[in-house]
Amino acid sequence: MPSTITPLAPRVRIVTINWNAYDDLARLLQRLRHLTYPAFDVVVVDNASTDGSRERLSVEFPEVSLLPMTDNLGFGGANNVALRQAIQDNIPWVWVLNHDALPAPDALTALVAAGQTAPQIGAVGGVVFDDSPPGHIQAWGGGHIYPWLGAVRLGTAANDPLDFITGACLLLRTDALHNVGLFDERFFLYWEDADLCVRLRQAGWHLAVADSAHIWHRGSAVTGRNPRRRSFHSARSLVLFLSNHERFPHLKSLTAIAFQSLLKCLRGNFPAAAGFWSGWRAGRAALQQTE
Repeated sequence: MPSTITPLAPRVRIVTINWNAYDDLARLLQRLRHLTYPAFDVVVVDNASTDGSRERLSVEFPEVSLLPMTDNLGFGGANNVALRQAIQDNIPWVWVLNHDALPAPDALTALVAAGQTAPQIGAVGGVVFDDSPPGHIQAWGGGHIYPWLGAVRLGTAANDPLDFITGACLLLRTDALHNVGLFDERFFLYWEDADLCVRLRQAGWHLAVADSAHIWHRGSAVTGRNPRRRSFHSARSLVLFLSNHERFPHLKSLTAIAFQSLLKCLRGNFPAAAGFWSGWRAGRAALQQTE
C-alpha cells in the first residue's frame, strides 16, 4: 500500500473493526488497495473473532496491521485502541471506516482535502450510499439529533442540519482528539459517533462533509438480523448520550423509549419493542455504576 508522506498529503491511518465478518472485511481491504491517496496505512482491530479472521487476514492481507483483542470491546472501545496508537505515532488524521463499507478510490483524497481547508475542522464525513441498487443516499455526512424522540434524521443533501458525522465514515483530526478525548467506552454500539461529535462541537471544532467522497455502506451488518439486540444497544447508548449532553436526561430517555417502542409495536415488531425497554434499564444501570 502507498506509504509516501508529502507536505500535501498528511499521513492517514485507516481503522476498521472486525467481529466474525471476514467476508465483508476482505471486500473492504481489497477496495482499500485501490485508493488513490498516497500516504496511508491500515489497521484492523479484531474484536475476539472466532471465525478464523485473524489467520486469514495475515495470509491474504499481509500489508494490514492487526490488533487482536481478547474480548469484544464494542465499536468505541475497539476504535480507541487504534486511535491511541495513532496518536502515539503522531498520525495527523485517522479514518474510522465500517468493515461493511466500500469507498470510491478517490474518497480519502476528498476527505483529507476537505479537512485541510481550515484548522478548526475536527471531523469530516462523506456521502454514504446504500450498498444495494438503486443506491439511495444513506447520509450526507451524518445527521440531526432529536433527543426527545431518541432518534436521528440522517441528512440527504448539503443544506441539511449536521449535528454529527456517522461512524460509518469518519475522518478525525488527532489534534481534536487530544482536546476532547476519544470515544466514550461506556457505549458498546450506537450513539458513540454522535457523542464524540457533540463534544467536538462544544469545544469549538467544526464538522465538514466532502461531497465528492463517496462511500457505499451495507448498514447494520452485525445486529441487523437481530432486532431485539439492535434495539437493546440503541436504547442503552441513548441513555448514556442523553446523560452526557441533555438537561432532564431521565425524562427524555423515558419519553424517547416509550415513543420508539410504541412505533415498533404498531409495526408488529414486539422483540424490538422489548429490546428498547431492556436496553433502557441497562443504560440506567450503567449510569449508576459510574455515579
